[in-house]
Amino acid sequence: MLERKVDVLLSHQRQFVEKNRLSLEQKIKEKEKEVFRQLHDLLTEDLQCEQINQDLQQANNALQAELDKAIAVKHRLENDCIELNTEAVQSRTGFTCKPVKGTGIINNLNWKSDLSPDAR
Repeated sequence: MLERKVDVLLSHQRQFVEKNRLSLEQKIKEKEKEVFRQLHDLLTEDLQCEQINQDLQQANNALQAELDKAIAVKHRLENDCIELNTEAVQSRTGFTCKPVKGTGIINNLNWKSDLSPDAR
């Protein structure tokens, strides 16, 4: 009788252990799936971040190229302005009241400057 009770207890204990083992295995499988899903999500996010970083770098490069072009145009315009100012100063300092042969407005201006005070 005692043996029978021991056998029954051992049988229940084996069933309990087996049930717990299966339950733990199931929980482990579920955890593995969850971890793989999270890993997949992280990898996907990482790839998206990488793509965003590449897009931002390309946009930054394009903006830098435009800025470089604008700076080059600005320098050319500044140089042109300096050159024009220099030419204007030189033309003012070289301007005389001598009559210049020409046509049109220049000729009219020269004609007026050719007039002596007596001819007026």
